[in-house]
Amino acid sequence: MEKERLAQIIAAHGPDILRFCRITAGSSAEGDELYQDTMLILLEKQKDLDGSQNVKSYAISVAVKLWKNKQRKIARRLRLVPQESLEELTQHGIQPGETASPEEGLLQKSQAEVLRELIRQLPQRYRLPLQLHYSADLPVKEIAKLMKLPESTVKTRLRRAKEQLRQKLEEMDYDRTAI
Repeated sequence: MEKERLAQIIAAHGPDILRFCRITAGSSAEGDELYQDTMLILLEKQKDLDGSQNVKSYAISVAVKLWKNKQRKIARRLRLVPQESLEELTQHGIQPGETASPEEGLLQKSQAEVLRELIRQLPQRYRLPLQLHYSADLPVKEIAKLMKLPESTVKTRLRRAKEQLRQKLEEMDYDRTAI
């Protein structure tokens, strides 16, 4: 597919794809960003696409996948670090970016260091997938490709790594909500 063909597709289907992106994202700005990302992927994949494919359908499926990935990342980040609203923080006299007290900040740093040390003690076969998944934010499928392992093996190693960490933390009497 040449650039002229891509321009024709954008002219013919662009408004529909943009409308879909805005509705899916729930706002005009996020929808525009989703549309732009979708079009960039179409531009990158233009050589792989041919005229017999339904390009509009393909573009919408790309937009859906991009949106789902973004939502998954947001959900994962919120699970790891729950966000409080700005109003709640300011009502308690806490400025954004600050901890409630210096003691809590020191406690959080201490807990993070303990967790890092426990992760360093894990065998590499468990440590590497754990770091790739949580630090590099890679999905299991990508980790499996990178490590040349089946996806089920990566999932098992992640589960076992978390289980070992949980056991070590329980032995140290760490509260599950503390970290």
